[in-house]
Amino acid sequence: MKRLFSLTAFLIALCATPAAFAADGDTLPPMSAQGQSEADRLMEPFFTTLQNGDATKAYTDLFRGTLLEQKTTEIAQLASQTTFITTTYGSISDWRVIKSECVTPDFCKLSYLIRAAEGPIGFWAYLYRQPSGVWEPNFVLIGTTPQFFFD
Repeated sequence: MKRLFSLTAFLIALCATPAAFAADGDTLPPMSAQGQSEADRLMEPFFTTLQNGDATKAYTDLFRGTLLEQKTTEIAQLASQTTFITTTYGSISDWRVIKSECVTPDFCKLSYLIRAAEGPIGFWAYLYRQPSGVWEPNFVLIGTTPQFFFD
């Protein structure tokens, strides 16, 4: 019986451990000022092209030279989804980073608020700094669900 209790206590502690790590994940450090400046140079042309109404070119240019460039079907779907969102929400007036989080200095998530005529659009860019020092997108997501702005 004592052995069963010890095993149960161990399993409970083991199961509780991920929750402790998840709580720590809520306080990830932001991207450094230098990293943010470098990321801005990558993302500004993307948002400007998106603002001008060409989602396909925006994504194609953003992903050029990365592994994502090879995912042509996904790029077409992402461009189509983005065009639908921007058509629904209206013209883009501006964008800004509202939050950045980094699991390491070289792998960060940037949360953007895109201000459109009919409401906010969210854009999340997961960026990785290559050993060469160049930032590139690793994953992106666009959406209009308000709760994602606060996660």
